[in-house]
Amino acid sequence: MYVLKCGQIFDHSNIAGYIPWLRAHQNDGYSVNFRWKGGKHLVVHRATCAHVSRTSINYGRKGDHSGKACSTDIQELRRWAMDDYGKSLDPCSFCHRF
Repeated sequence: MYVLKCGQIFDHSNIAGYIPWLRAHQNDGYSVNFRWKGGKHLVVHRATCAHVSRTSINYGRKGDHSGKACSTDIQELRRWAMDDYGKSLDPCSFCHRF
């Protein structure tokens, strides 16, 4: 498991930590939504993206198997995605273009 040096992993029970992290890193932060047991793709968002900057109705529910990988270093998130999931990041079509 890749350890983020410039960011943090938030699980479904830590929504209270996730939103403040996004607010503190609006100028330099990125967030990737993921499923602990894998998923089709990993989408990277800017911290200011409306798709991640609001509390999701499903995020934080008991039994939810999702998480958020956040970092100020996009290259670090790319390494995390490849090391932990064997996948590259897909850019959010709403907020981000590589």
